[in-house]
Amino acid sequence: MPADLRASVARSLPAHRRPALWRLLDRLVAVVYGLPLTAYALVQDRPAAAVGMVAVTAALAERRRCPIVVLAVSVVLAPFSAPLWVGCTSWASALYLVAERRRLRVSLAALAVALLPAAVVPLGGSRLDAAGLSLLVLLLLVPVAAWTVGRAVWQKRRYAAAVRARHAAADAAHREQARRAVAEAERAVAQERLRLARELHDVISHTLSVVTVQASFGSLVFADRPELAREALTVVETAGREASGQLRRLLGVLRNDVGADRLLAPGLGGLDRLVADTARAGVTVGVCVTGDPRALPPGLDLTAYRIVQEALTNIVRHANTTAGTVIVHYGPDELTIEVTDPGRGTSAAEGGGHGLVGMRERVALHDGRVTAAPLPGRGFRVFARLPLGPGRADVAA
Repeated sequence: MPADLRASVARSLPAHRRPALWRLLDRLVAVVYGLPLTAYALVQDRPAAAVGMVAVTAALAERRRCPIVVLAVSVVLAPFSAPLWVGCTSWASALYLVAERRRLRVSLAALAVALLPAAVVPLGGSRLDAAGLSLLVLLLLVPVAAWTVGRAVWQKRRYAAAVRARHAAADAAHREQARRAVAEAERAVAQERLRLARELHDVISHTLSVVTVQASFGSLVFADRPELAREALTVVETAGREASGQLRRLLGVLRNDVGADRLLAPGLGGLDRLVADTARAGVTVGVCVTGDPRALPPGLDLTAYRIVQEALTNIVRHANTTAGTVIVHYGPDELTIEVTDPGRGTSAAEGGGHGLVGMRERVALHDGRVTAAPLPGRGFRVFARLPLGPGRADVAA
């Protein structure tokens, strides 16, 4: 048993000090036990035996405080102060407490001491007739039974204390693990938010550039070509609505205004390059595009690309396979992405990764849904559903 667990068990073991009521009960039992035997010795005109029985009675009254002393007094005095078949119960009661409370070596030594009075029968010159043999068996059986019961109680208490200590240690470890998991999740979310802010910077910059150019153009042709100015204002209005939708959706997620270097925001148009990179990593990916492919808003296109990228990265890192499938379906009102592999059905989340955390946050920004779970039998599946529609404002991922 490890030292720290052994210390916990020692602290968990119940104290052997009993309330005053138990001590009073011990004294009453000692008096009830010793008073008749003392009177019997006086009737038999054996004052030395009566004095010895008084000493045994006084010792038994305090047997819970010092059971080893009580055992020694009982073994020395009781055989000469009372009949052996009655006196053996005095040292047996003390032996029980020694076995219940002390280490095995101490309790075995106490058992050996408690068995010494049994030698009085064969060494005392008495014949081992039926009565002598019964007495010998009694002097051997009673101490052994008391010691066995005491050790059983000791083992039960120690086992219960060890279980409590293990549960306490497990609870502490679980709380620490939960605290670390929360800290890691918060750190992963914070990092993902920073990445979202950097990628959003490009989309917003592009939108504002369009607004600036079209507004400048509209002011130049306003007088001579009003129809062109009207078209420019329509473009400005559309771009402004898109930027407003981006900011409205992301202000609830991003806490700080983070500046960063300009990043290239890829989309599903770069899927072939992503598949080629994955093939160079050892995984051959089949791509199937169905429905009515069309240009997507920049933020949504980036989210779709990142979903495929993260799913393929998980295949390379965790699936232990050389194949995968990507299915992209352009529906009338939604875009669905399904990435599957025939690997061992393990995701990055099971290994402590944070990719799925960022994937879910990206999809949530577009009011979409994503699921990632093992397939029946073998393999893993990532499925994302992203709403589409002409009236939906885009949001950068």
